[in-house]
Amino acid sequence: MLAFTYILFSRKLNRYYIGSTELEPEERLKLHLAKNYGNKKFTSKVHDWEIFLCIECENISTPQ
Repeated sequence: MLAFTYILFSRKLNRYYIGSTELEPEERLKLHLAKNYGNKKFTSKVHDWEIFLCIECENISTPQ
């Protein structure tokens, strides 16, 4: 399954956030901006996240 590693940038925080997803990166960004992952998560602190970099990957895997 196709996957993405992405980096978001917030001008207000002057910080980056790195994540991975099997969703389209734009859809994942919408979920971050909508606080879909909770009010206490790092990306919920501001609403100006933008996609800084996106890398397409063959899949998401974890080392064993």
